[in-house]
Amino acid sequence: MTKSHYQKKHKKKIKTYRLNNLIIKLRLIPYVKNKNNVIWLFSFVCGYSVRQVNDWLDERKNKRAKQLKNQITGKHCLTPHFFAIQTLKEWQNKIPKNDSILFICDSVKPDKQFKIYKKWFTKHEKNWLIDVQNYAFMYYPESTGLNQ
Repeated sequence: MTKSHYQKKHKKKIKTYRLNNLIIKLRLIPYVKNKNNVIWLFSFVCGYSVRQVNDWLDERKNKRAKQLKNQITGKHCLTPHFFAIQTLKEWQNKIPKNDSILFICDSVKPDKQFKIYKKWFTKHEKNWLIDVQNYAFMYYPESTGLNQ
């Protein structure tokens, strides 16, 4: 292969926090790739064992992964959401210039999760599109022209 056929590899980003005995894992993976840009998928999960968290992120169909589908954040309330927003803002500045980030609310109660994040994104953030039908948020840089 010549250098002109070389494609840049988009590496996923993963960050893990521990809060008492709770594991909060956040990830940003390349979701849709085009010639000029990539749409990254942001997701996060809270669990009590590393295995359980990884099973949910890998979408395995077992008992450990199914247990996480039945809870949003448990007793810890807003702290995991704070870590998610903080890390999302960090990664927002690290992605390439024309790339976008997609954040889908896919918890047990996506409408409740969406309502929480919608308040935050409309009040504090710019360059985020809000998709009410799919309970999703999409970040786009100003250079893409989506803000017109």
